[in-house]
Amino acid sequence: MSDSGGGRRGGKGDLNRTPVDVVLSAIYAVLVGAVALTGSIRGPAMVVLAGPLVLFLPGYALLSALAPGSANSAGDAVSAPPIGGVTIGWFERASLSVGISVAVLPLLVVLLAALGYQPTRTTVSVTLVGFVVLASALGAARRLALPEENRYGLPVDRWLREFRTFAGSRRATRVDKTGAVVLGVLVVLALAGMSVGLAAPPDGESYTEVALLTPSEDGPVAAGYPDAVANDEPLELVLSIENDLGRTTAYEYVVVLDRVSLSADSTEVTVLERDALERGNVSLADDETATRTLSLVPSMLGSDLRLSVFVYEGAAPEFPSRTTADKHLYIWVDVEDSG
Repeated sequence: MSDSGGGRRGGKGDLNRTPVDVVLSAIYAVLVGAVALTGSIRGPAMVVLAGPLVLFLPGYALLSALAPGSANSAGDAVSAPPIGGVTIGWFERASLSVGISVAVLPLLVVLLAALGYQPTRTTVSVTLVGFVVLASALGAARRLALPEENRYGLPVDRWLREFRTFAGSRRATRVDKTGAVVLGVLVVLALAGMSVGLAAPPDGESYTEVALLTPSEDGPVAAGYPDAVANDEPLELVLSIENDLGRTTAYEYVVVLDRVSLSADSTEVTVLERDALERGNVSLADDETATRTLSLVPSMLGSDLRLSVFVYEGAAPEFPSRTTADKHLYIWVDVEDSG
């Protein structure tokens, strides 16, 4: 590919001496990542800020590392980048940056899952920022390793000169100039729409995730639930709550032990007797997870008792049930008389 818009050799306005563009890319990624993690900016403003980080910078940083060289005015390669010995001009580089960025994000999510990390907003943001910073650092190092006249650089001087020529040209009619402005606005709107789709989670992905776990030396696990406990010994469990609702949420949980009867087809459950064990509250920011250790001492005796945990987004009623709770967890236990 020839350099239809790439850096020129030795141009005074080209940013060739230092790789300012990749340095600014890394700084922007870090700043936007910090804003996303702290939640200091939300809504449309955050979508606008996250747009370049999601849609452009990953690809641009990667191309900076893969193709650090420029091309001369005739389009001949003056360096030997690894992409088949072909240099990439600005227009091609910008187009490829968008396409590569759209492909990078899903690959990073797959990588997180393969490494055993849950792809949450926090882990994806940290991984994406880290990718941009590392690729930018590699791109800056590779560009600085080239002779100055061979480095890729933004042709700022030529852009300004061509813009002034176009703006002052008599051959550029008012229709031409208006069309250029409209085209620019449409491009911005298109990028904004893509940013909303990629940077803002759809409503259907808003959820609360809860889990009832057991303590272990390596941390809480979803295994080893007790079948029987004594009525004078505490039953140790761990309640995990993850907030992915997109907003700070106050939760209330209620732990009860029920004696129940099942219908003949086991589809209906009737509570015959209830022992209230614990009630608590926790407030979580978006994408935050908290655990609460439950130390339960049941007083009701019997077999096949249902230990239930009801979780509510907001205040819990005096008599919680699975029909009113946002989340319902339970295990079956036998409570024996220790005497």
